[in-house]
Amino acid sequence: MNCKKNNLPENREWDLVFLPLVFLFAFIFAFNNIFEADTLWHLKLGQYILSTHSFPYHDIFSYTLAGTKIYPVEWLFEVVWFIIYRLFGVAGLVIIKAIVTGGSAVLLYLSFQNYRINRYVSLAIIAGIFITAGSYFVDRPQLITYLCLAMFVFITSLPGMENKRFLWLMPFVMLVWVNAHPGAVFGILFLFAWLMEGFLSLLKQDIKPGLFHERLIIFFIACLVTLITPSTYHLYTFLFHHVTSLGSKSGLEYVTEFMPPSLSQSPAMFAGLVVFTVILIAGLFRMPLRYVLFGLVMIPLSFDMRRMVIMALIGVACGAGITVDRWLSWIRNMKKGYLFLIPVYAACLILPFSYEVYQWKNDYVGYKGVGIQRQFYPDRAINFILEHHMKGNIYNAINFGGAVIFLGYPDIKDFIDTRLEPERLLFSKVNDAMDNPAEFDDLMQKYDVAYALVETYVPRNYGRLFPAPAWKLVYFDDYAQIYVKSGTGNDGIIKDYAYDVFDPYSFLYSTAPLFSPDAYFTQPGLIEELQNLVREVPYSAMAHLEYGIALIYNNADYNNGLKQIDSARRIMRYNPRILLWYGIEHGLNGDTGRMKKSFNMLNTVLEYQEGATVKNKAFMNYVMGYYYYLAGMNDQAKKSLKRALQFDPKLSDARTLLDHIQ
Repeated sequence: MNCKKNNLPENREWDLVFLPLVFLFAFIFAFNNIFEADTLWHLKLGQYILSTHSFPYHDIFSYTLAGTKIYPVEWLFEVVWFIIYRLFGVAGLVIIKAIVTGGSAVLLYLSFQNYRINRYVSLAIIAGIFITAGSYFVDRPQLITYLCLAMFVFITSLPGMENKRFLWLMPFVMLVWVNAHPGAVFGILFLFAWLMEGFLSLLKQDIKPGLFHERLIIFFIACLVTLITPSTYHLYTFLFHHVTSLGSKSGLEYVTEFMPPSLSQSPAMFAGLVVFTVILIAGLFRMPLRYVLFGLVMIPLSFDMRRMVIMALIGVACGAGITVDRWLSWIRNMKKGYLFLIPVYAACLILPFSYEVYQWKNDYVGYKGVGIQRQFYPDRAINFILEHHMKGNIYNAINFGGAVIFLGYPDIKDFIDTRLEPERLLFSKVNDAMDNPAEFDDLMQKYDVAYALVETYVPRNYGRLFPAPAWKLVYFDDYAQIYVKSGTGNDGIIKDYAYDVFDPYSFLYSTAPLFSPDAYFTQPGLIEELQNLVREVPYSAMAHLEYGIALIYNNADYNNGLKQIDSARRIMRYNPRILLWYGIEHGLNGDTGRMKKSFNMLNTVLEYQEGATVKNKAFMNYVMGYYYYLAGMNDQAKKSLKRALQFDPKLSDARTLLDHIQ
């Protein structure tokens, strides 16, 4: 395993072109709305530390685990992140996250240049890292791990005297790192690999003993620095507990980032990881030992757990760059090799940014921007709870836990949240009970739950878990629902706000509204409840949608019904259910052009929407085919039905209707 001694590359003026390109690519990649429930409780912890001038060593946010021992292992990130939020709001967090991400990419690029790696190769490999696992550059403390690891890679790649001047910065970087994120242990792993590389060089007499001793001292100081935290040695006990509790009963099998990457669920990550692994194996004996040792540990972990991928790729990036650059050097030495390299270089410049344009163009979920994804931020529902002074214990969906902490504490202490230490066992119990109403009810009684805050966008029948008449739905919007149990001191809220006929699950996820609309939307009392719902939550697209459809099928006001559906479309432009009903009602009203346009958009959204299963695509195409048929558009109906059968050949209803039309 060898690599020629580095010399600073010539023509550094080209860095004035490539550095901004690298930064811009990473910045745009990370320029996403906040879509992490974790961000919210991290902000609250930062606020708590600043306001009380103390660290919480026991759980204060959750009543189910009140007093449980915790450690402030990420306190520095939380404090800094809250200060940024207080000064610049959510937009400030998104912009700083993108800047930190861009900084990490720039450090990697500079590391590549220290090895005189081709600049086009450098850009391509950095882009490959982000396309493989860039989605993990999120508003969480792990962001600091990526930056600090990139800094270690950069410092250890510096040649000669430049290296000597910067080496002693690493213990100071470690001091910041270990107080911001436990991922600092991966920095220790990288430094250990760097130390072993020095030891091998010492045995081969490639370096003087003094240089190895310097590495040894820096490594030793960096290890000692990891104890200079409010958690002291408990950082390691925390990590030990974290690793050893990974198991089938931990509940982490439900968390995406703890799952292995797979070609079916995370194709870009899986394929990218395989490509990087092949490159590393191919260049195993041509790169510095530190990248080999780090990769031997981290790459296998990455194939077992997605959250490890980005750290592995940052740590081995230079090794991959050295390997690919060597391949290109063979091509450059070939006769007329430059004819092959010109399109390769063009692709290295164009493809990464083409990928980002593709992402922005197909961002139907609304990830890009400087806001916050409302799926994790049910602020209006929580405000309803606070304004009406709901009594008793809350049950909340786990992804709402961060928002409950951020917006509700100290008035509300949550049931569960994404702080998976030490709540994993409760997480597992909740998930197991979701399919068993009796078991779920036992859980609610055990914790004396008085009201529940749950998701609207998850296809789960909460009416079964919180059944009438004991429970009543009192609040609904596009993202959250609130159920209240009678006899818990909240009967006044039930009296004023309860919905007896309106059932969110039936409307959003059952087939009855789609194939029996005349019966479903004319249920006694439904239209009155929907009218009240629109008045209570005028910001809810689904409220406008169902009210509009109910107006149409009750022959109350057809034009107003269409206006209500149009309002829903304006609020949620790319929601599949809204696109479907928008097309249906306009098509049945004679506007078949608008029906076709809406259904085409629905197919486009389903193609790019995360979580849209093959069966879901098949069913939606069947429904479109059915309504095309009712609107007299038989050619379009046949196309939709054939598409449905392509997705699911066993969809007998689609087959029967297609045979009837033909």
